[in-house]
Amino acid sequence: MMSLYNLESFFSFSSNGNRLLLRKSLPFLFSFFFSLIVSYSDAQTIKVLFDASKAESAGNADWVVDANSYNIGFGSGPAVLNSGNEANAQSIPSPTQSNITGSTSETYWSGALSYWGIDCVNRNYIVESLPYNGQITYGNSGNLQDLSNYDVFIVCEPNILFTAIEKTAILNFVANGGGLFMVADHTISDRNNDGEDSPFIWNDLMTNNSVQSNPFGITFDLVDFSQTTSNIPSLPSDSILHGPAGNVTQVQFAGGTSMTLDPVANSTVEGVVYKTGSSFGNSNVMVAYARYGSGKVAAIGDSSPCDDGTGDSNDGLFFGYTGDAAGNHRKLLMNATIWLATPTTVTAPVADFTANPLAVCLGLSNTFTNTSTGSPTSYSWNFGSGASPATATTAGPHTVTYTTAGLKTIALTVSNSGGSNTVTKVNYVEVDGNCSTEDVGVLSLLSPASMSCPATGNSLQVRIKNYGATAINFSTSPVDVQIQITDPVSTVQSFTQTISSGSLAANSTMDVTFSGAYDMTSSGNYVFNSTTILASDVNPLNDGIVATNISVGPGYQSDFILFSENMGIVSTTTAISSHETNNGFQNTALTFSGTADIRITTFSTGYPNASGNANVFFTGSGRNFIISGINSTTFNNLQLSLGIYKNIAGSTGSDMLVQVSTDGTNYTNLTMPALPAGTAWNYTTLTGTIPSTPNLRIKFTTTSATQFRIDDISLVEQVTVPIISASGPVNFCQGSDVTLSVATATSYLWSNGMTTQSIVVNASGNYSVVVSNASGCTATTVPVSVSVDPAYSTTLIRYIAQGSSYTLPNLQTVSTTGMYPVSYQTILGCDSTIITDLRVVVVNDNDLCTTDACNLLTGAVSHVQVNTDDGNPCTIDGCNPLSGVYHILISEICGNGIDDNCNGQIDEGCSVTLNLKVLISGFYIGNNLLQPAIDPVNFPTVCDTIIVELHSNVSPYAILYSDKKTINVSGNGVFTFPSAVLNGSFYIVVKHRNTIETWSSAAVSFAVNPVTYNFSNAVNKAFGNNLKFLETGVYGIYNGDIDKNNVINTIDLSAVESNSVLFLTGYIPSDVTGNGIVESSDQSVVENNIGITLLRP
Repeated sequence: MMSLYNLESFFSFSSNGNRLLLRKSLPFLFSFFFSLIVSYSDAQTIKVLFDASKAESAGNADWVVDANSYNIGFGSGPAVLNSGNEANAQSIPSPTQSNITGSTSETYWSGALSYWGIDCVNRNYIVESLPYNGQITYGNSGNLQDLSNYDVFIVCEPNILFTAIEKTAILNFVANGGGLFMVADHTISDRNNDGEDSPFIWNDLMTNNSVQSNPFGITFDLVDFSQTTSNIPSLPSDSILHGPAGNVTQVQFAGGTSMTLDPVANSTVEGVVYKTGSSFGNSNVMVAYARYGSGKVAAIGDSSPCDDGTGDSNDGLFFGYTGDAAGNHRKLLMNATIWLATPTTVTAPVADFTANPLAVCLGLSNTFTNTSTGSPTSYSWNFGSGASPATATTAGPHTVTYTTAGLKTIALTVSNSGGSNTVTKVNYVEVDGNCSTEDVGVLSLLSPASMSCPATGNSLQVRIKNYGATAINFSTSPVDVQIQITDPVSTVQSFTQTISSGSLAANSTMDVTFSGAYDMTSSGNYVFNSTTILASDVNPLNDGIVATNISVGPGYQSDFILFSENMGIVSTTTAISSHETNNGFQNTALTFSGTADIRITTFSTGYPNASGNANVFFTGSGRNFIISGINSTTFNNLQLSLGIYKNIAGSTGSDMLVQVSTDGTNYTNLTMPALPAGTAWNYTTLTGTIPSTPNLRIKFTTTSATQFRIDDISLVEQVTVPIISASGPVNFCQGSDVTLSVATATSYLWSNGMTTQSIVVNASGNYSVVVSNASGCTATTVPVSVSVDPAYSTTLIRYIAQGSSYTLPNLQTVSTTGMYPVSYQTILGCDSTIITDLRVVVVNDNDLCTTDACNLLTGAVSHVQVNTDDGNPCTIDGCNPLSGVYHILISEICGNGIDDNCNGQIDEGCSVTLNLKVLISGFYIGNNLLQPAIDPVNFPTVCDTIIVELHSNVSPYAILYSDKKTINVSGNGVFTFPSAVLNGSFYIVVKHRNTIETWSSAAVSFAVNPVTYNFSNAVNKAFGNNLKFLETGVYGIYNGDIDKNNVINTIDLSAVESNSVLFLTGYIPSDVTGNGIVESSDQSVVENNIGITLLRP
């Protein structure tokens, strides 16, 4: 048996025209297949074409029904390559469609749109694909897949721009009865990297074509959003929401875009699914449809709902068709497909148009605007005699200039597939051939353009136009521009702006801003009238604009006046019924009745906006006044106010009964506040509930002989800024929460991004909400502060030295290693626990020359050298690790006149002077200078104290004499020894609080007094060359021997590091740079000198 694919290689079908076209001259097959063809065509009359010619399988997409191979690719441009690994859709999906049943799986075909295609087949539709090398045409008999052969054209996320020919073909396909399904995705979803994504491509089709701008009234927004819920309007008869495939209750987007609708471009466009939290209108639309010509268009902003999870495993596939939104996507897409496939009964359009202006000067332009209804697809204009252009065939607007004067008859014929209609307007436009005189008028109101909420300080601006043939010189022909505004309670306010300088060219416009501002703080309708006054104006008919109405809804900062009544004007006592018959009341749409009457005597005064003139007069007990027909359906916080007068001073007003009713039979009392004593007019507001009803009645009845008058009745909806309420305390412990709510509004936007009426809060912060009412007015609530007290359990690691103690949070003292939990409550009573992990550290190094300590937080042990200086200049101070600190008395120096050993005697023995220069390498700051280490403020020239010993030149080189003195910042010091040293030779030994003990290179002769020795000018001045190079020709003794064991090692480095963590300061051994603080620079000195040891004979 011949397959459908082979059969269609001989024939092509057109369900639109029920035509059967013979493709090849094969008469010997005709009779064989004729009956089969006819049967097949009758059974499946709807043909659906899925597009695959616009790179729908590029990148991670797979938007095809079926593919027989994966051998096409996409470069960085719009071209499709014949090599690659992307899905190559085939024209006729396989396996055959005839084997598909209601239980066929989506994997029957291999594309991500296979389930959609299978559902179409199960409705007896024929499904085909337009492959990558197919052509999008309309009316091309040479193209087997010409759009005229199909009923529905589905394009899921195109990635290549439509050509100009293709755009015309698509629009003609729809205009002539076809159904187009436009599927887009989020912005920046360019799958083939050619610079255009699907929202851009669809918008290009609608704005850059040769047929009509935005023919469908749909623009895809350039956004990217995801949401699991949606806002669906109640449209019980809508074919897409409630079609044969089921009722659609939810739509889910996983990275899609929204749409903006333009009913002006296409009056049939309608949204059916909206973003969550948005109102129904022309923005934030997720799914929309429209009619164009005889055809239809459906649009959705996300491709994820089309995806059935099958297809190329290398692509990003998701089961959105039936897996998301509880299966609603399948219903939505099939309802839309069925709607698109259902032929539209098209009625003929109705032609109409407008012209502006209706009177124009010869040689100046006139604009004609099409206002026809019924979706016309073609237009034929005739602009009358002398027109340029004389005719037009597009919708317009059209700008026309006349070359002859007179009355012009204009005709417009519009048509679509349902027929045509013509409107002819005889003598519609007057062309003035003598417009040399001045002609100016108000063209439009610019500001306020529109308002939905009350506001103050609104600017007033209109646009005027010179309709004349010559320029207007305002200095010689000043123009007054007037604007008159009538507010919701009929108060009129006028503004005038005089233009007395400059000029306005012929057929040109000028924007005029009034110097005053206008407050629109009350809700209701405002009427704006504006006109120009020019003494020489030749045509007063175009001086003013048609009254412009601007409606202001109730805001959150102003009250809405539902109605107000000032009783009108009378010249004598008038019955209520007569006053109503004569339309005397301000509110002619309401019904007024009663046994009271209308009078002008004792007119209202003494309160703001008292209207005066007529008022309602109650002559005695039982008289009444009833107002009916007030529609208060949408209001729930109404207040009734009125001006009231009483003729008995002592009456409190309780004898004026005011009641409201929903049916005219059962009345509920309102409460009149006590009126002040006296007989003057008062303005008062009653209390009580006024019901919401389509026909509210208000009844006033006197119950005593007191005579009352009432006037200036107003019914006002009281508007207040919502307040956040909390379900419980806003200060609570961690683990609890509170619900914050606000009064019912149209929409909500909380400070944390939520859009519901109530939110559940479990974190500290300030929470506010922006609410919107039905008018679109917004208000922000006062923030509510929520404080959540943490209830926590934490462990603190602490270290103490052995023999010391630690105080826990509960003030308990402990001294041994262990875990110590302490429970407590915060200020708000939240249970918490602190566990102290106490660790006892042994810190004693058995060295009496150090102070031992342990860091509480880190456990680091430090050993700080003790201070040995006793402040006595007559002693040499030091420390022995085993015995502790010592102080040796300095020997007397003879001949210097000083009591050197502080024994009260001078020169009790002869002494010899040693002039010594030695540089301490760590203290060196350059230029042969040392850091002043003892007291840089008070003794800036003193470096530090050193000890100089004279040792025997014979082994074991015992110490014979010593002296302790300071050296200055140049390294120079003077040391004295007893006369016994004269004529001897000794090794000179230098000791310092943190240097390596340094010996002279050889025994130095003391044959003369004084003796001079310089350790700093040559490396060989020290035994074993044990000096550090400082700079050229300058050397110093090594320092960094913190523990004074004559070797610099890591123990010394550890001591410095421990003290640098604590940033210890003062005169301490670990300060090896002499700047008074232990820091990283001290560590560097010690690190560089590690390994240096004592060298001696």
